Amino acid sequence: MSHHPDGARLRHFVGALAELLDRHPSDPEILRDGGALLRD
Repeated sequence: MSHHPDGARLRHFVGALAELLDRHPSDPEILRDGGALLRD
């Protein structure tokens, strides 16, 4: 994973994570899904 700033990528990740939180507010799988998004 690169560490240089990438605003569009960050916004995409935050948006996707917010969507996951919306769908699964208390699902532990959210951590796995979020990790997969970060690694993508």
